[in-house]
Amino acid sequence: MARLNQNGPSNAYANWLIYSGRGCNGLFLFFPSTSFAYQMEIHKSENPADETVVSSATNKARKEWSSTEFSHGGGPKESESPENQLCFYEEPMGDPEFVRLAQLILDPIFKHAREEKTL
Repeated sequence: MARLNQNGPSNAYANWLIYSGRGCNGLFLFFPSTSFAYQMEIHKSENPADETVVSSATNKARKEWSSTEFSHGGGPKESESPENQLCFYEEPMGDPEFVRLAQLILDPIFKHAREEKTL
């Protein structure tokens, strides 16, 4: 049986599988485009805990989550999906679980990409 690299992208996939399974019993605050935009902005920063970095990341995520009069083409935004409209009355970026899952699932991928210099 193949062993997983505990720090590699396969670990991120394993985390996603574990936590998405929990979504069957409750809300799963991971949204591919919105979470990616948030975590990418955090990952690019030298100081990810800085308030301005977090604010910028939240704004990037908000642009992915919600449509505007200028967001034509590219398909509907994640806030427009019927399932998300049913489950989420407010945008998820203010929930600490959104931040935690974005980091848990995407950070290993970004770290691996940085090592491979593909981002």
